[in-house]
Amino acid sequence: MSDFSGTTRAMAPGGRVVFQLIPPGMDTPVPVTYYENFTAETRTAPNGDVVRRNGMGDVGQIPRMYFLFTQDDDGSIWLHGVEGPDGAVEWVSRPDSGKVLNYPGHYETGVTWVQDFQLTGPSGPGPAMYLTHTVGEVEDVSVPLGTYRAFKIVSIDAGGNLDSESWFAPELGVNIKKLSHSGQRPGYALATIDFGG
Repeated sequence: MSDFSGTTRAMAPGGRVVFQLIPPGMDTPVPVTYYENFTAETRTAPNGDVVRRNGMGDVGQIPRMYFLFTQDDDGSIWLHGVEGPDGAVEWVSRPDSGKVLNYPGHYETGVTWVQDFQLTGPSGPGPAMYLTHTVGEVEDVSVPLGTYRAFKIVSIDAGGNLDSESWFAPELGVNIKKLSHSGQRPGYALATIDFGG
């Protein structure tokens, strides 16, 4: 095990990341870009937490969804819910805390975290979600923004199947690439980043 480690960067209002899309089952990006904007907008979650609202959408278009989250002082990012363009929100209803760890604050080889949660919206509860994420060794990873030393993270579903692989670059403090193997969600490769603030 090396001494190499990394901390999740604070997502300051005014920041923006742009990704190139990697379709499920592929390992290289296609010329389709989408963004995530870090805003100062907030909502109050059912558990009473004041959560931030980051917009996500295709470049040049209005947001098609919003991630509702909090970030701890150590950098850990907690998902509280997802908001659609119509304002309807699916909140984390399980676990009872009303939030699930999306990204840990600290990365080093051997770190593991589990996402075992469910979202509930106006039409009722959604499917149960379960993923185990394990931080592996460091690799050189190339994305449109450049080449970085990055931890490989392997994500396994409840049935023991490979869901996705992603890479966290300590130099930037963010995930820079993801490959989807589940066929349900696309992957991405980081194209540009502005940390805001």
